[in-house]
Amino acid sequence: MTTLSLCMIVKNEQKSLDRILSIASTFCDEIIIVDTGSVDNTKNIAKRYTKNVYDFTWVNDFSKARNFALDKATKDYILWLDADDYIDFSNVEKIKKLLKTDLYADIYMFLYDCGKDETGASNLIFYRERLLKTSKKFRFVGAVHEAINLSGRVEYLDILIEHKKQVKTEPKRNLKIYFNMQKSGVNFTPRDNYYFGRELYYNNYFTRAKTQFKRFIKMDGFIGDLAEAHILLTDCYIKTNNLNLAKKVIFDALKKYRPYPELLYKVGEVMFLLKQYEMAIAYFNFATTTPSVSYNFERPLYKNLYPYLMLTVIYFNLGDFKSAKFYHEKCKMLSPKHPSVIHNDKLPQLK
Repeated sequence: MTTLSLCMIVKNEQKSLDRILSIASTFCDEIIIVDTGSVDNTKNIAKRYTKNVYDFTWVNDFSKARNFALDKATKDYILWLDADDYIDFSNVEKIKKLLKTDLYADIYMFLYDCGKDETGASNLIFYRERLLKTSKKFRFVGAVHEAINLSGRVEYLDILIEHKKQVKTEPKRNLKIYFNMQKSGVNFTPRDNYYFGRELYYNNYFTRAKTQFKRFIKMDGFIGDLAEAHILLTDCYIKTNNLNLAKKVIFDALKKYRPYPELLYKVGEVMFLLKQYEMAIAYFNFATTTPSVSYNFERPLYKNLYPYLMLTVIYFNLGDFKSAKFYHEKCKMLSPKHPSVIHNDKLPQLK
């Protein structure tokens, strides 16, 4: 039988903490909560489940807070979670079954479903390091988007954790941390450069994001991050009305990396914007028939719904209403409540 320590860092999580602790307490032997400055009822909720509630002065570094929590663990393995994570019954049972065995790997990877579209459908799934052998003294790295550098024996399991955010975080929280790191002269790792670019992009600093992604692409970074950086750089050029450079960047990515649905979809989008509709149609169809790659995030909607929506639009604009309706019906089967599907369903040509 393997024993398990749950390690969490929290701040103002009174709306979600009870949910995850009520679940985790059914299979964790030890619960460690590190509070980074709550002013609500978070700590009192935590104390209902454990006496191991610690204060940690926030220093704009998620890894330092998480590593403080890891240092408190005393059981065989460590499970780390966020307060707004959720584990359903079937996956709890998988974890319980796993813990009844003598675990041997140093790190166990679980699936993480952390993105939903407008209708609640999953659109971002990837593996994260979740169970860590305590004796190996693993440490998180990175002030933002912290992670464990994989080493030793790593096993991938079909256990799923869902991210169900109930409280909105400050939109520029992570970006401010990167700005402070930059101002303080911190040497950015390749991973820092990539995620700094992402934060700039998602906060609409497209010109600065372009510079950051171009800098990262020249580095020796993780192949999945490099491929994603090309996609986001392409989108920066789209949003700043430079379609020729967008085309250059995305086709450069197509030469460098094994094709996968999101990459092919982005090629199709650029071709659509350039009004090269035959090529756009081809690449959107490729997106639906090409498997995902193991080194990248899984975004299921780029394998079906999103390309089908674009094919509906293209054929509609070309006046081929039969083909447009064909793809619209596929969209309706996949996501009948998606706003674009509802809008298209009102068009008389698609009845």
